[in-house]
Amino acid sequence: MSKIQGEFLLAINDSFLAYNEEGGARSNKKLIPIHKFLANKISDKIGKNFIVKSLGVGDGKEAKFDGKYYPKRLDVSILRNEKMIATISFKFITSNYKQNANNYFEQLMGETANIRRNGVGFAHFVVFRGGTPYFLKNKGNLRGKEAKREIVKERDLQNI
Repeated sequence: MSKIQGEFLLAINDSFLAYNEEGGARSNKKLIPIHKFLANKISDKIGKNFIVKSLGVGDGKEAKFDGKYYPKRLDVSILRNEKMIATISFKFITSNYKQNANNYFEQLMGETANIRRNGVGFAHFVVFRGGTPYFLKNKGNLRGKEAKREIVKERDLQNI
């Protein structure tokens, strides 16, 4: 395993620990380690003429972007001369993937159009858990209980 692969896995591990310890799916705390990792690696490669913004670096805030259709906070952004030139969207899917797969695809399509229509480069990065849990909802006293483990296979990713 290369050094960068090991660092990436540590950032994912730290993100997952934050997910478990600091508020679960709704908390942005789980994103800080991985956003910081991506931003720092990009910054190391592109040099001093660029600014990389994300959670965990610089002022610790995501860049605000007036997209073609709606304003958006961007996960990891690259700016040159204060102009947005590229961004990376990051998704850490921690549960109920198959139930929400179409929503992920539709969100990605909207996000891509919103950003690309303003001439900004766009990449999307997705991380899945191995054996993604499927949690029950609206099932009385079983709400939030793990019903099964989903194994995400290639055919499950065709939309993305």
